[in-house]
Amino acid sequence: MKVFISYSERDREFALQLKERLSNEKNIKIYFDEHSLEMGGNIERIMMRKLEEFDYYLIVLSKYSVKSKYLMIELDRVVFREIKSEKQTIIPIAIDEYAFEFPVLREFSRRQLIDFSKSFDNGYKGLIKRLNQDQQQKLAIKEFNPEETKKINDNYLKEIKEEFKKGSLCLFCGAGVSIKAGIPNWSFLLKGLLQNLVDKQLGDFSIDPKKQRQLAEFYYDEFGVSSLIVGQYLKNGLGESFLEDVREALYQNNPSDSDILNTIVELCRPQRERKTLNSIITFNFDDLIEKNLIKNRIKHRPIHSEGQRALNSEIPIYHPHGYLPRGQKLTEQNEIVFSEDAYHSQFIEPFSWSNLVQLNHLNNNTCLLVGISLTDPNLRRLLDVSMRKNPDKQLRHYIFKRRYSTDEIKEKLEKSELSGDKNFLQITLFI
Repeated sequence: MKVFISYSERDREFALQLKERLSNEKNIKIYFDEHSLEMGGNIERIMMRKLEEFDYYLIVLSKYSVKSKYLMIELDRVVFREIKSEKQTIIPIAIDEYAFEFPVLREFSRRQLIDFSKSFDNGYKGLIKRLNQDQQQKLAIKEFNPEETKKINDNYLKEIKEEFKKGSLCLFCGAGVSIKAGIPNWSFLLKGLLQNLVDKQLGDFSIDPKKQRQLAEFYYDEFGVSSLIVGQYLKNGLGESFLEDVREALYQNNPSDSDILNTIVELCRPQRERKTLNSIITFNFDDLIEKNLIKNRIKHRPIHSEGQRALNSEIPIYHPHGYLPRGQKLTEQNEIVFSEDAYHSQFIEPFSWSNLVQLNHLNNNTCLLVGISLTDPNLRRLLDVSMRKNPDKQLRHYIFKRRYSTDEIKEKLEKSELSGDKNFLQITLFI
């Protein structure tokens, strides 16, 4: 692995000592600038460095280096590289007790800062352990095999079962849960609502419903705008009938239950030898979970706005994106996150009811994500915030994702321009 050491001129003695020790490691190649950033202040030399060639960037932090504007410039470049590559390459090293007082170090706390301030030997052991752990993880990916993956998954399932028995398991449910029971997927739902809007705008003009559907599909497919923008267009165009139209479209196929909903019901059913789910957070507008719990006489309470509470004897079912139950009068409390304005409001307000509910469960419960694609930037952001508050990984979260078979991957590759690349196929099967 290739490691670069960045330091302040006043910390040169420490940097040379670290370079000498790392040079004795067989698997580490050191990149060390004999001229510190302050010597001459050659900004062109800083900007010309090929930082993308390094696996790790060791930044020596002290009461001197955190004041170096040149080091901060270089650090900005590495952080930008991390964002682009989605790989964590910066390893901060603190060499004196004063360095911990500077705000810049708080930004690195989640990266498991290596402390050399009390003992060089202890700090060095921590650094080598960190480098070796990352290297082992990379090798594990390269040496992937199905049997080992099954063992890992079995251990995860065991951990999930233990958390469930303790009553600390929270379920996060996405569209996949409702679609299995007959709720239309997002694309089909939007196209149906666009058809309603076309019918409304036509007024007295008569047009074949089939043509209306084709026109709606043409708008959705050909113009390629985002779903949130289409949602904003629908919300504005449908006006006062918007919520009713969405609800009608949701339940048009009379959805009822499915295997996954039946499983959720069983997890909510009180048993003598174990507890039930701690809670459920669903991003779906529908009432399928509630209806199935009512059918099985399981106490619960849907919560979809600030101020609502569940009793201790009830399983709370949170709807952070809104709730449109069948057979009830819709009010202002049934507002849904459907359009761009509503989504942005939720995204930019860190202390909104929906964000606080999700963060509270992510920070205090083991969460299992089901039927979720993880394409929602807000959910990914909240997961990242939760991870930062849990640097020791004492609290885990899990997600069920489908693993494609070798035949399925081959079939997809055959339809692409990569069909003849055997090496690419081999790499793909490791993912």
